[in-house]
Amino acid sequence: MSMIKQGLGLSLLALGIAQAGSVFAVTPMTGNEVEARVGAMLDNMTQSEKINFSRVDDGRMIPKLDKFNLQGTVAYDSAMGVLVGGKTFGAQYPSPSALAATWSINRAKEFGLAIGYETRIAGGQQMLSPAINLYRTPFNGRAAEYMSGEDPFLGAVLAPAVTNGIQVQGVQATAKHYLMNEQEANRHYLDVKIDERAMQELYLPGFESLVKNANIASIMCGYNKINGEYACENHHLITDILKGQWGFQGNVMSDFNSVQDAFKGAWAGTDIDMPSGLQFTEAKLLPYVWNGQLHQSVIDDKVRRNLRALVSYGFDKGINKAQPLEHREYGQLAALNVARESIVLLRNQPVDGNKPLLPLSRNAKIAVIGDLAMQTPTAPFGTAYSAPASYVTELSGLKQLASNTSNVEYLSQMSLNPKSSVWYRVRRAPGISPA
Repeated sequence: MSMIKQGLGLSLLALGIAQAGSVFAVTPMTGNEVEARVGAMLDNMTQSEKINFSRVDDGRMIPKLDKFNLQGTVAYDSAMGVLVGGKTFGAQYPSPSALAATWSINRAKEFGLAIGYETRIAGGQQMLSPAINLYRTPFNGRAAEYMSGEDPFLGAVLAPAVTNGIQVQGVQATAKHYLMNEQEANRHYLDVKIDERAMQELYLPGFESLVKNANIASIMCGYNKINGEYACENHHLITDILKGQWGFQGNVMSDFNSVQDAFKGAWAGTDIDMPSGLQFTEAKLLPYVWNGQLHQSVIDDKVRRNLRALVSYGFDKGINKAQPLEHREYGQLAALNVARESIVLLRNQPVDGNKPLLPLSRNAKIAVIGDLAMQTPTAPFGTAYSAPASYVTELSGLKQLASNTSNVEYLSQMSLNPKSSVWYRVRRAPGISPA
């Protein structure tokens, strides 16, 4: 019976991947012309130029190379808006977890087109999105950035639609975080122990779909370890599976300074050490090349992939330049549509045979408990943060609807011990002392 269920699940996943791939027939330029251009540049690079073309330390994602007038790429974050200089350029979007709640390929496509357009107009060549890790635990600090929800099938369908929307705008998409960066706490040292079957059935399908159905330009490896090896130093995941089994032709970039060991990261298949380029230096890599531990073909493959990323998008001839955002309505409409369709409605049934709980009476007395009722974060923190133009908190919203604001009482906290809670101290009858 378990084999039947497994076969059915894999069949449904294959169907979903096929649907995602049919959203667009979008790919960057490929073929002999691209490979010939890449090969010609590679053949005319020195060893020093090759190694330095696998690291960045100047804010770019792909290095510049003056010899061929290559300006590299500039990338912007990401999940809920295009962040330029710490500010949102264009629309602020609902979280990718809200997008997942729409279960809509059309909304995913619309979001990708809009955020890709805004990235291009902002002067970016690359968008550090989509993020498709699973909700492995409710304590995952970045769950709001991930569009897979708890379901690898969902991510395998929606992520290619988003990616195709981004890349049809002439902007490279970057999937993250490869692999199993499902917990934010202690992420730099966490070692995820997993067997091959669980990895293949749960955590890899979304990335596989992006490779096969969206020809995604780039994949970012994470900070954590998988079965004892750091993600960016994991030869099995990067070279054997991603580049080998799936035939990924793009490049693999590190999360910020996530390569810990120069040799391991280079041999595993990470192509760009960013943003400080601390490991892929001549001083650290050349000795391994000279003694034969690191074959020249490994270095050349990195350079080839990074050059291909530029040539296939036409960035060897020129890059996107910043310009005024003329069509703000693209992002605004996409954001509104995702917000509308992501809302989950609950049944408003009678309570204990009485009237339904909703709508609340405007004269009802309501306790609002917890700091987040008056300062709810509107977006994830860090690189995914996108400041809203306006926001109505739960507390202010309830007070606006109440017939009298005094009917809505705010309590900053509530202890599991009733005797020590603010509510208990406020509401106990006068003259009665706690036992």
